[in-house]
Amino acid sequence: MEIQTPVQTSIDLSRVATQHDGCSCNKSKGLQEEKYVYAIGKLSVRWPSMGLEREFQQRQRALLHGSEGSNASIAQVLAANFHIAKFSCFVLSIDGIPAYIVRPTGSSILEKLIDALDPVNNEKWITIIGKRGQLADPAHTNGVIAPEMFCDVAYVFTVSQLMDNLVNQVKQILGSRKWDKSVFQQKGKNVFYTIVGSPDNLGSMDGQRALNYLAVQHPGPYLAAMEFDEKAILESIDTRVMEGPSGQRIATVILRFIDRLTGVPQQVYTKVDVTEEWPFTVGANLTDTAPLAMLNFTDASYS
Repeated sequence: MEIQTPVQTSIDLSRVATQHDGCSCNKSKGLQEEKYVYAIGKLSVRWPSMGLEREFQQRQRALLHGSEGSNASIAQVLAANFHIAKFSCFVLSIDGIPAYIVRPTGSSILEKLIDALDPVNNEKWITIIGKRGQLADPAHTNGVIAPEMFCDVAYVFTVSQLMDNLVNQVKQILGSRKWDKSVFQQKGKNVFYTIVGSPDNLGSMDGQRALNYLAVQHPGPYLAAMEFDEKAILESIDTRVMEGPSGQRIATVILRFIDRLTGVPQQVYTKVDVTEEWPFTVGANLTDTAPLAMLNFTDASYS
């Protein structure tokens, strides 16, 4: 039997999802391995040149002149003027810090990026999935220093929409356990903000990609937080990545709770396959053996 080599990171909640890559000794063979990204943040736009900025301002004035409103948002102008949007510089910020220059790989992705712009209400979040490129030239990004990210898929949402979607997924569990929907949504928002609120969580390490995937696609962390909330504190989130002989990479995401009275820890986990650009869970869904879409963790679980 081949022995798998784990990469382990213990993450405290003030710095969620910081992970270092494992040994790179096997990565020197052949072409350099593609670097996948699964990141969550807020989007803004920069003008790479004065000419493009002036063109935007001109089209904005024209849009205002032809409408009854007193304000035309950046998103409205770009949606009506794709020739500006195509050359605009989209910046994904994580915890307020520029993390990626987002390059759309198709017109449908460009439309998503435009939709994510929300400078007034600042309620929209975006999940971007794709591949990391080289450091962008600051001369073409209006001075922003960040790597390029070539976006293949984008999801635009508000936190309220995310919570409503989670409620629809777990409505039977909420009913059977007599959990209040509004309480679940509030606890869920706290978990979401904890995951995305660290500037270290760039969604580029395998553990970060797994955690961000769970944050927007899987009810497990939210159900676990609701289950343990009254009697325990969420102390940390652990990610451990194992690479098998065939190159498959599995990230184990572990939530560690501490009992408020006894101090005894209890841990639950789920596994995420992060081998390819598209993560997916392995073995833990809403079943009789995993009613919270996560399993109780012991050291024997990590294999």
